[in-house]
Amino acid sequence: MSKYFLIGGKDDDLKSNYIEQVLISLTRKVNPKILFFPTANKDSIKTIEHFKRTFDNLWANIEVVSLFEKDYDINELDRLFYNSDIIYFAGGNTDVLVQKVKESNIDKLLLKYKDSNKIFAGISAGAILFTNSGMGDSYSYQDGNGKVYNYKMIEGLHILDTYICPHYQKNDLYVYNDEVSDKKLAFALEDDTAILLDNGNINIYKANKKHSVYQFNYGLMKPLYEDYNVHVLGPINTYSYLASLHYLDKFNLNNSIIEHSTIRKTVMSLKENDIAIVPLENSLDGFLGETLDLLFENNLEIIYDFSMRISFSLVSFNDINEIKKVYVQFKAKGQCLNYLENLNKPLIETDSNIESLNLALLNKENAAIVPNHMLNAYEFNNVVKDVCDKTNNYTRFVVLRKRKETLKLNGLNSSILLIPTCDKSGVLYNMLKIFNDYNINLNAIMSRPTKEGLGKYYFYAEFRYSEDNVGNILNVFEEKNLKNDFKIKQLGFYSREGDE
Repeated sequence: MSKYFLIGGKDDDLKSNYIEQVLISLTRKVNPKILFFPTANKDSIKTIEHFKRTFDNLWANIEVVSLFEKDYDINELDRLFYNSDIIYFAGGNTDVLVQKVKESNIDKLLLKYKDSNKIFAGISAGAILFTNSGMGDSYSYQDGNGKVYNYKMIEGLHILDTYICPHYQKNDLYVYNDEVSDKKLAFALEDDTAILLDNGNINIYKANKKHSVYQFNYGLMKPLYEDYNVHVLGPINTYSYLASLHYLDKFNLNNSIIEHSTIRKTVMSLKENDIAIVPLENSLDGFLGETLDLLFENNLEIIYDFSMRISFSLVSFNDINEIKKVYVQFKAKGQCLNYLENLNKPLIETDSNIESLNLALLNKENAAIVPNHMLNAYEFNNVVKDVCDKTNNYTRFVVLRKRKETLKLNGLNSSILLIPTCDKSGVLYNMLKIFNDYNINLNAIMSRPTKEGLGKYYFYAEFRYSEDNVGNILNVFEEKNLKNDFKIKQLGFYSREGDE
């Protein structure tokens, strides 16, 4: 079933392409194809260039359809629709857009692909196109009494049984309220906001947090609020980003993805009900200390756990012997250590694999270790595929949120922190003895410095339980309260992919 992504408008003073990032993420693809129609602005070069700039660094392939510059055969347009993931209509004059769309038989293609898995997007006039009608702002006229109006309702294609008003923050647009007072469903979007209509579900996205989206039901107006956000280590197309797409796709969610430059920023940006998807463990390089420390320092819980296969290649624009330096993400380095040592080139560590790629694009005398799924993004002169130390390379990701007051048994897995409260012999033995006494098998334990002085450590541990030993689990947490030499911090009871 198609999704409709309707954008209220764009304030060029807001230097953000957050709305575009959301749109790209909804495709669940690495290099989605966008079919762009600048029709409402009569194929303005300025409109086309602005659109391409907005999607800079978002790894999208854009094809422009200029209906005023070329006569397209319906079969050619059909092929373009079929091969595209996003069909996007720019803003401008709604009447011009609707008329040209009908003349070119594009309205028939919009109906043909209505039940496909494509995303139909539009901004301003492009958003009105899909609806019954919307408030256009490209008009100025007088009524019979000489009163001047700047807006009027313009009929769309009636694909969506709703009404819309873009740029709702502008003066005088309150007249829209009267226009939809007898309508069952209508929306008003201020600039830098968007709605996703997906088979009866509504998702809200806001690049400008001061702006709003409103829904009308027979004149009754109510503001709509964003659902929780998903925070990941960015930029787009890192393995963490792909992990977030996997999670959202698995549970059929349309939440917005927010990328951050470091894992710490990813976790520290969590607001109430938000989630963060971060790497916890790699099969070649072990547990990620930074993630463990964030679990230790903050009041967080794990709500889901899954793994993804990881593969890397070396890319360069020069011959291998001419490479001066190699950019490599700090965890990727540990997974490709044998190859990098044999290569014997100076290494420059980065915070993300996509940062490594971007640096190599800017400094072509250097090479980069990049994920295999990015090999088709550019035509490199040299590619050395699969440079990981082992082919069986997986990274575990955990889904985190701010801890609720009480943790619920939502899965068969649990993670805890064992934190000594004194420095004496036998503390570690006492911590582990409880689990032995209650026949609970710890399947992972990892020590980390508390950063409060030499010799001070906490321990991250995991175990899996069944309904038969839930009572034992609860007894462990009750008994620990009787101990004075350590405490247990629960990190959640959660499902692991494959348990479902």
